Amino acid sequence: MFAFLLSWLGVSLVTIGCIAGIVAALWLLPRPYSHYVALALVCVALAQGYSAYIYQSGIAACEASVAEAVRVERDRQAKANAEANEFQRGLVAGLQQSQRDLTATLKDNDDEAVSDPDAASCGLSVGGVRRYERLRGGTR
Repeated sequence: MFAFLLSWLGVSLVTIGCIAGIVAALWLLPRPYSHYVALALVCVALAQGYSAYIYQSGIAACEASVAEAVRVERDRQAKANAEANEFQRGLVAGLQQSQRDLTATLKDNDDEAVSDPDAASCGLSVGGVRRYERLRGGTR
């Protein structure tokens, strides 16, 4: 828990250890050695702080590049979706036109069948064959 709290605050255990070592070296070791040990621990703390700075700036650069890649991908997907929607609208319009044409053809055939004088005769009349061909996609 303590290590998590320190990492959340941006302080590493190495830095805290260096500070504690400097204090202990200055207080406990004999005079000529304490300064060398303290200087070495200061160098370690500075190196660790610099490496933490480099690490954090690398994370920031990585996050920025990922954010840019996400933005580019979302733009690409939005453009692709817009193109697909436009294509679908064209397909729907074509199907609606085909439905209107077929409905008009069926109504015309219905009207012609009602007024066909040979409607009661046995078999297909010439008008019946013509209406059948029109539905099948032949001549109009």
